[in-house]
Amino acid sequence: MKLPKTFDLPRFPWDTLAEVTALAQAHPDGAVDLTIGSPADSVAAPTQQALAESADAHGYPPAVGAPELREAIVEFMRETRGVDGLAPDDVVLTIGSKELVASLAFQLGIGAGDALGFPEVAYPTYEVGAILAGAKALRLPEDPKSWPGRPAKKGQGEMLGETGRKPQMESPKLWPTGESGRDVGAAMDSLPEGFIKDVDEKHEGRSTSAHSSPIPRLVWLNSPGNPNGHAYSVAELREAVAWARANRAILVADECYALLDWEGAPRGTGFGTPSLLDESVTDGNLEGLLVTHSLSKQNNLAGYRAAWICGDPELVAGLREVRKHWGLMVPGPVQAATRVALADVETPRRQKEIYRTRREKLMAACEAAGLEIDSQSVAGLYLWVKAGENGLSSGYAGGQTLAAALPSVVTPQRSDPPAAPGRSDPPAAPGLSATPGRELARWFAERGIRVAPGDFYGPAGAEYVRISLTAQDEDIDKACKRLA
Repeated sequence: MKLPKTFDLPRFPWDTLAEVTALAQAHPDGAVDLTIGSPADSVAAPTQQALAESADAHGYPPAVGAPELREAIVEFMRETRGVDGLAPDDVVLTIGSKELVASLAFQLGIGAGDALGFPEVAYPTYEVGAILAGAKALRLPEDPKSWPGRPAKKGQGEMLGETGRKPQMESPKLWPTGESGRDVGAAMDSLPEGFIKDVDEKHEGRSTSAHSSPIPRLVWLNSPGNPNGHAYSVAELREAVAWARANRAILVADECYALLDWEGAPRGTGFGTPSLLDESVTDGNLEGLLVTHSLSKQNNLAGYRAAWICGDPELVAGLREVRKHWGLMVPGPVQAATRVALADVETPRRQKEIYRTRREKLMAACEAAGLEIDSQSVAGLYLWVKAGENGLSSGYAGGQTLAAALPSVVTPQRSDPPAAPGRSDPPAAPGLSATPGRELARWFAERGIRVAPGDFYGPAGAEYVRISLTAQDEDIDKACKRLA
C-alpha cells in the first residue's frame, strides 16, 4: 500500500550514475572510484581497541553524550580549534553529522513559512534538511553582504559593541516540552521585518536564489566547503555573524573538513581553517551560533558515526531535549572510541599528510590532462575541476561534446517524468549533453575513473566534477596514469 504521506525528495544523486558507473567498470583494469568521500584508510589501533573493549554495552548510553566525552570535546575545541568559552553542557553528540544536517532545522522548530539558507554550491543534504522541515530552501552566494535581509550596521561585526552588551536575537520557536507546554528557549513572537510570510507554494522546500527572497531563519555555512574546498577567513566569518545579528538568524557552520587545510587556506587561532566559534570571530558571544564537527574524515571514523554540535547554550539545551525525546543517541562503544580518538593528535596529522600526497599527485595529473582546478579550492578532501579553456589533452576539447569525442559510449537517454516545479534535481539520466560536468564525468568514466558531476551540488556547479582523495594510494596512482 502507499504511504499516507511521503516527502517530495529529489532523486538521490548517486542513483543517477548507473550509466557512467557501467562505463568505468568496463575498463580492462577495473574502475577507480573517486566519487564519494568515504575514507579508505584504517582506523587507528587504540580507537579500534576502545570500541572492542566497550562491546558489552548492555545499557542505554547517555543520549547527549557521556560527561567525560563532552569534556574531551570541549578540550578538543579549545586546543585544536581555538574555541574558548564552551562548557560540557554546550555540547551534544550526533550520529555522524549528516543526520544533523538533514534534521537540524526540524529539531529547532523551523518549518512552513520559514526559509533555510545554505551555500550556492553545497552538499545535497542541506537542501534535504529544508524539505524535511517544510521550509523554503535558499541557495546563497558565499559573500554574506549579498544575502537577503538587513545589511549589517557599521560596527555590528564587533558583536559586543561599545556598550559591552550582547545584541539580542530571537531564536525560532523550539518544540514545547513537559506538561506546561512551555517552549524550550525563547519563542519567536514575530518574524523579522521584511520576511515574506506567504511563500509561493510551488517553491516550498525547493532551492531558489537569494534574489527577492525571504530572510532565512537559519543559514548553514560549510567551511571548508564540500565540494569546492572554499574556506572562510576570520574577516568573512565576522561578516556572516554580523549579518546574522542584524537579521536575528541562526548561523550554523559545518566544519568537518577543517583540519584538512592546504596551501593558501585562511588560518584561525587553532589548527586548520578558522572556526565560527573562534573568539576572534565571536568576541566571546556565542548567541545564535552553532558548529558541527565530525571525526569521519580526520580520524577515518565514517563507519563509527562520531560527531557533535556545540555553541549557543540555549539552542543546544533545546536540541538536547528534542534529541532525548527522539532517542537519537550515539552507541556506547562509539562514545568510548570517540574519546580515545579525540586524544589521538597524531592520527589526524598523519592522515592529513597522506591526503596531501594524494592531492598533489591528482592535481598534477589533472593539470597535465588539460583540466582546470578551482583556484579557491584550498582545503578539504576534494578537487573541484572543470575542462580547461584549451580543452583536454586526450579525447575531449572544450566546446566539443562528448558525443563527438566518445562516440562509442553514446547511449539513448531514458525518458523520465519532469521534475517538480521549482526543484533543481540532477537529471534522472545523465545524458551526454545534460551539463558540461556530466560530459566530463563520462570522459573520466571512459578512462575507468568514477567522479561526481558538479550539478549534484547545485546549478552553479554544472561545469565541474568533484574528485575525491579518499582512495588507496594504488588506486590514486592508477587514476593518474589513466589521465596521462
